[in-house]
Amino acid sequence: VRHMSVEELAGKIARGDDMALIDTRAPAEFGVSHLQGAMNLESAQDIATNFPNKSQELVLYCSVGYRSSREATQLMSMNYQHVWNLRGSIFEWANKGYRVYSGGQQVQSVHPFDDKWGTLLRPQLRSRGAHASGAFLSGVSRVLSVALPLRALTSSKEAARA
Repeated sequence: VRHMSVEELAGKIARGDDMALIDTRAPAEFGVSHLQGAMNLESAQDIATNFPNKSQELVLYCSVGYRSSREATQLMSMNYQHVWNLRGSIFEWANKGYRVYSGGQQVQSVHPFDDKWGTLLRPQLRSRGAHASGAFLSGVSRVLSVALPLRALTSSKEAARA
């Protein structure tokens, strides 16, 4: 995966370069803040659906670069030619003083993802309260929605065997 520094991206934005900014974080994270003009698309398939032109420049980011790198790799395997992963992603962007937005307004916080990864953000940038736990709770909800029916299915099979 090719990487672009936050400084390179800031220069491209300042010049008005034609590119798509794609935030691959969960909607709760995106809701706290994102790069101006970014679209929230979590998967390579969603990105491909929204950007069928495989020669368009796409710059992906997430919290620190892990999720966006995974989706960039998938896009490259789908023959997308100009895919970049933002090195350090939104955490690095915000830590270096670049602006983040929510609802079209500049804000001063970024979703920390969780307590562990949030330590990579400057303390004054970490969002607090309901927004901060939203992505985690959403993830727990998704896991439980799959795990609980599987457990019930397993329990019913075990009961049938008895």
